[in-house]
Amino acid sequence: MPPDDTSTASQLLTPSSSHAITRGHSCLACQKRKIRCNGERPCSACIKSGRECVAKAPTPAKARKRTPFPKDDVLFRLQRCEELLRKFGVNVDLEIGRISAPRSEKSSESTSTISRESTARRETGRLIVERGHSRYIESNLWTGLSEELQESDVQSESINNDETIPRQLEFNSERLLFNILSGNSLYSSHPDPIRIFRLWQTFLDNVNPLSKFLHAPTVQQQILKSSSDLQNIPKSTEALMFSIYLASVGSLTDPECQDIMGEPKDVLLTRFQNGAQQALVNARFLKSYDLVVLQALTLFLLAMRPYYDHQSLWLLTGVAIRSGERAGLHREAALRKHSLFEAEMRRRLWWQIVILDSHSAALSGASSIPKLSWDTRQPLNVNDSDLNPAMKDLPVEHAGTTEMLFCSIRYEMGATIRKAEQWQEQSITSQVESASSLAEMRSKAIDELETIFEQKYQRYCDPSISFHLLSTYMARSAICGLRLRMNHPRPDSSPSSQQQEREKLLSASLEMLEYDNLVHSTSSIRGYLWHVRAFFPYEAFIYVLSELRAQSLKGELYEKAWQQINQVYEHHPEILSDPINALYVAIGNLTLTAWERSMAINAAKSQHGHFLDKISILRSQRMKNDDSIIQSPRQDRLKETGSIADSQTLEDASQTSLTEEFDRAALSGVTETDMDFMDWEYWQNLIQGRDINMYDSGGQQSIYEI
Repeated sequence: MPPDDTSTASQLLTPSSSHAITRGHSCLACQKRKIRCNGERPCSACIKSGRECVAKAPTPAKARKRTPFPKDDVLFRLQRCEELLRKFGVNVDLEIGRISAPRSEKSSESTSTISRESTARRETGRLIVERGHSRYIESNLWTGLSEELQESDVQSESINNDETIPRQLEFNSERLLFNILSGNSLYSSHPDPIRIFRLWQTFLDNVNPLSKFLHAPTVQQQILKSSSDLQNIPKSTEALMFSIYLASVGSLTDPECQDIMGEPKDVLLTRFQNGAQQALVNARFLKSYDLVVLQALTLFLLAMRPYYDHQSLWLLTGVAIRSGERAGLHREAALRKHSLFEAEMRRRLWWQIVILDSHSAALSGASSIPKLSWDTRQPLNVNDSDLNPAMKDLPVEHAGTTEMLFCSIRYEMGATIRKAEQWQEQSITSQVESASSLAEMRSKAIDELETIFEQKYQRYCDPSISFHLLSTYMARSAICGLRLRMNHPRPDSSPSSQQQEREKLLSASLEMLEYDNLVHSTSSIRGYLWHVRAFFPYEAFIYVLSELRAQSLKGELYEKAWQQINQVYEHHPEILSDPINALYVAIGNLTLTAWERSMAINAAKSQHGHFLDKISILRSQRMKNDDSIIQSPRQDRLKETGSIADSQTLEDASQTSLTEEFDRAALSGVTETDMDFMDWEYWQNLIQGRDINMYDSGGQQSIYEI
């Protein structure tokens, strides 16, 4: 290295009183004279001019712009965790009080505001629309890639399900549910075009008025086009057509099936069930983003509701829920990105899926989709003729009855119960509302709902129109059901209910049975029985029998009760004809006990001798099994969990009371007077064994009772 270079390097590496000025920091004299400074101290310019070389103070480094701390998000997540902990019995508020320091007033207000903000209003997802289909994404990973997904063809495989893309290895996830291979042709399984239209007309008459998530004019055009060329139907349309066949046949009686289709109902149900499953698999319903495929799946589940066990129905309904969420049906903000027509039809479909999920969850004793996890607006009370794909403005809602009458009543009921559950959530969070005030709020909400039913819908109904008559009956029955559940004796309540409460319960129960019997006995409504049978008021039926057994009914009320019980047995013969069903056996025993006790006092005055044939059948069934234990598979399942007694010997009802028959050991020392009050915990366990939930442990109820 040359000497001058070595000297320079030595100066740089050793401390010196002469500090070099760093690049970009001229001395003050050079900066003022606007000449170049060589960066030394003193600099060459100052030496030459004989001036004092003063270095300029370095400019302080700019502070990096820090991302604001996401306090709102953290507080929201914390609140959500606390809610989950409360559900598992953890007293979060007590623990927080022990360890947390007092918060400032501002902080308290912020937390309170966040706690009141519902989950449904927190929009973190994005809607991707491509080729007429939509996909809603909420994951942070996928949200960050949403623009790239929008511009690429990554989705095309999932969205364009009619195209088959060959792969080296592919597993069909649909087979897990239906065990059917995709690609099988269904051409030979379709009815001929004439019968297709007869089934479509049956659907319009019996099924569509109670569901209304299909736009009938649009679907009719699709059916017209497809029935003329059954070999080239789009897979999504074919799935919808088979679901329509299945739902239509399910709404008919066997003689009606013979008349329309020329075959027995059970044969047609089997054929169209298999066809619908195959069509859904062909349409790749687990991967599809096509709204028509989701409509087909939802209609299929509605049609299979009477035939699937409730646990399976609940699980399959979860598939529909997830598919709807994937398409953004649960977010109003996402729906606004569609055309007005598409958004409204998606609202109708989502509300129907939620209805089905809520009902199947109640039947299976499971939980439904959280009521606050979606914010889809209530569909409009308008006719299909008011909607068309090209519309630029939403139609004005009708004041009175429309094709949406029945569904609108269900929506109003669902909105009321969602509001009540929000009160429950707020009371848990704030611990301000007492149990009595919450009960008053619920009672007031039910009264307001009854007023809404009357003012918005029922006063416009024409009893001569069967659809209006059904809607009126079911709306009134739903109000009675809500009042029955609000005043129902819970397992932890006092064994002696107040007389006034018992009268309210009895009145509501008798009214529910009366409406059920009216629907079954009115010939013009029989086309809707496929739906009504799914909502039989078991709780009301059991309560009326319990009051008859307790001998608390007198005079006209006594006669009316037995009249309604008799009609129930006529309209629901399965209760009498199935001697191995745990629930039906228990109801039969309760009926016998009530009859024997009633006849001991009122035999001379009774006008219900025609009920003796049912009593004779019940007695003969128990005589045949007098020394045997009757158990159903569901009883075995309950017995494993300890929900009911280990054995249930069915003896003559006149020798012992109902609850003693089924659980002697648990009731040792109980007096005869005590037995006049129903063991509702026992009945709850028994009804859960049949997958029918009277009320769940959390005190919640199904969103929809009709």
